[in-house]
Amino acid sequence: MSHKNELFEKIFQLQKLLDKLIESGILKEKIDLPNICVTGDIKSGKTSVLESILNLNILPIGGSKRTTRCPFEINLNHIDSVKSYAIFNNIKYEDFSKLKEAIEEKLSYHEELDRIEKSPIVLSIYSQQYPNLKLIDLPGFTQIPPGNVPSNMEELPIYIAQDYINNPINIILCVISANGASCLDYYALSGLRIAKEINSESTNPNNSRRICVLTKIDIMDNGTDVKNFFLNKEIPNELGYIGVINKSKNDLMNNISIEEIIKKEKEFFETDKIYKDLPKDLVGNGALMKKICKIYFKLIKDNLPNIVKNDEKIKELLDLVNEYSLKEEEIMGINNINNESKKSEGFNSKTKKKNYGNLFG
Repeated sequence: MSHKNELFEKIFQLQKLLDKLIESGILKEKIDLPNICVTGDIKSGKTSVLESILNLNILPIGGSKRTTRCPFEINLNHIDSVKSYAIFNNIKYEDFSKLKEAIEEKLSYHEELDRIEKSPIVLSIYSQQYPNLKLIDLPGFTQIPPGNVPSNMEELPIYIAQDYINNPINIILCVISANGASCLDYYALSGLRIAKEINSESTNPNNSRRICVLTKIDIMDNGTDVKNFFLNKEIPNELGYIGVINKSKNDLMNNISIEEIIKKEKEFFETDKIYKDLPKDLVGNGALMKKICKIYFKLIKDNLPNIVKNDEKIKELLDLVNEYSLKEEEIMGINNINNESKKSEGFNSKTKKKNYGNLFG
């Protein structure tokens, strides 16, 4: 397991500095750090996105059935030892292939157990390669309950997601399958719609923490594309859209490494006639890590206690947070597009209420 990316590197840097400030007694208050919540429609590729962040092939992916039936919390813990291990279901695993088998067994589909549970399943990974960070894979949204399940099955993932998304310091990765996005409107994209609706109910609905991730771009029907989503012209999102390439069914069958997937992704975005001229910060897992990193630091910056913000003794911390935080001008350009788009009927608040209603009413 060898994963070095910008997100992890900067979080390492931040956490080492925080530890130093706490040990020296300069920092008196605990600073809450963001979690990363992965949400979206069922079968949109949420778990694949999560695996790409981890650079670790341990999660059940693929098939025609729901694989995430409850919140799946992954606690990353930094240790100094070069030997990585995991704790899952009260069992210690040093062999991660055995860990994958245990997770698949725990999360595997059983007809009689096809229900959504609110209680999370927790996996703790201890490694020199990871910072201290929590990632949460949430059950996918669906408009039509699959199979012989309770009639309110489509509502349960919404209420579960609400608990995580309403935390104003959590980052929301809203995963959207591109091979459906090109022909769907705002009300059919339940993952994006629900994430926006839940966030509007939160205590700070204007904080910028929702990243839209487009998956399955390489398997869209001929003649369709999502370029206008990337340009934020189709269904504007304050922080825009980032496209990634996930594992295909053949990749899963052949146990292709995540490194090979990243290589294939790079080649696709550099050569595809539709997407090759897009800005590099809109496509690829590297761009996604960079955007998550910027939002991570902005959320910390926005939630720093006032006593910290006014303390000259922790200038190093403030400089670090300011350097890697998402800048206001990176949001404003997208806001301008939003303001123009909201003038159209599709984004009129009355129309929205009429077509969709109150999610929690």
